[in-house]
Amino acid sequence: MPVRPSETVAAPGRAPGRHRAPAPSRAFRAKGAPGYPIGPADRTFLSRTSTQRPTTGFFLDFDGPPPARAELAARVVKRAEALPALTDLIRSADGSRWRAGAGVPDEAVHIRCRTGLSGPGELDDATNDLLHHALPPEGRPQWDVWLLAAAGTGGFRLAFRIHHAIQDGVGAAHSVLSLLADTATQGPHPHRASRPTPSGMLRAGWDVVRALRPERRWPELQAAAPVGRSRWTYADVAAPRLRDLADAHGASVNDVCLAALAMALRSWRLERAAAAGEGACPDLPTLVPMSTRQAHERHAPGNRVVAHRLLLPCSEERLREAVTRVHRQTVVVRRSHRRDAARAALDKPLLPGLADWTVHAMGNPRTIPLSASSISFPAAFSCFGARLTAASMFYNVQENLPTYVSFTRTPTTVRCALMYDESLAHTASLPHHWRRALDETPEETLDETGG
Repeated sequence: MPVRPSETVAAPGRAPGRHRAPAPSRAFRAKGAPGYPIGPADRTFLSRTSTQRPTTGFFLDFDGPPPARAELAARVVKRAEALPALTDLIRSADGSRWRAGAGVPDEAVHIRCRTGLSGPGELDDATNDLLHHALPPEGRPQWDVWLLAAAGTGGFRLAFRIHHAIQDGVGAAHSVLSLLADTATQGPHPHRASRPTPSGMLRAGWDVVRALRPERRWPELQAAAPVGRSRWTYADVAAPRLRDLADAHGASVNDVCLAALAMALRSWRLERAAAAGEGACPDLPTLVPMSTRQAHERHAPGNRVVAHRLLLPCSEERLREAVTRVHRQTVVVRRSHRRDAARAALDKPLLPGLADWTVHAMGNPRTIPLSASSISFPAAFSCFGARLTAASMFYNVQENLPTYVSFTRTPTTVRCALMYDESLAHTASLPHHWRRALDETPEETLDETGG
């Protein structure tokens, strides 16, 4: 029988769980309400034919002793009951909307633990194992929380996993905070919708047209025979370091992260090319997701995300020039209201089926072999008194999906994480090249740009 505790349990001597999860959405509370729409991105994830359901979520590292399983279960299961995306969701008869099913969160199913791991290496191995572990069975809410703890690390890791058709990264971040934080904590900033501009509509359409052209210059990122099993690896850089670089270049932290990724790809490729007697490094078309989740949709089921095509300037030799080129592109995206234009095109397509076709075309690894997203936990928070030190958004890359890089920002750390198919194991060093591109940036770079 599902466990439905009536109150949050806190360990003696630790910060109690004072955070109240938000009330259930009106769409589920109102009698006869139609539920939530299933969008083209949701349908794409629902149609995946892999034996492993597409999964997204976060790996979160905390500095402090891990909570007891019982207290973690009591908090998470109780709070989950109030979050629409974490209820049992079923599709309407015509497949157009999410509706609430009968299943409820169950601590035996939704709270899992692996403790006593021998050290950081085994902790990371256990984390990678979760990419292949099945989500709860059909008829149960499609999410879970794992507690991983290793000796000698001084902390623990929590993994929140959810079916990608049910939540995107920003939605999952709000779920993480509502389930785990000791006190109410600000989540990722909501999108403020605006009217699409004609320029934005044209540019969004041109992104789709360009996505039809195969990318043949980066075969190193394209799996000839994907095995459908994901691996996760990462590298960290102090957030103040990135903030200083962004301020010095008059750009955003995300611009600097993307520019450093271009430098990482360049150094990684040139190292490999040197052994083969080659040396060219072309720019790389990259898919950059953008959230359109508004304030009233924080906990709504479904994906509220669009994407644009960005050319990573891998041909540049210096970070300064790479930041300039990335910033120039992202400024155009913002000024043309590209995300609102893409959202409008998906919500009201000109032809039936066009929205689904667009999502498929934009996510084709043969034309755009890499996807890179950025998400932020803007405020510090703790879980049972343990402070969050770093986090990583993930999804289990399946066949016919691009290699994925995520930049997850907390007040102290930016973690660059790479998700790749096991057949692309040679890409595993990319996050370390990214960190090196930032660590080796000379101090005079700040002086030259007025920092």
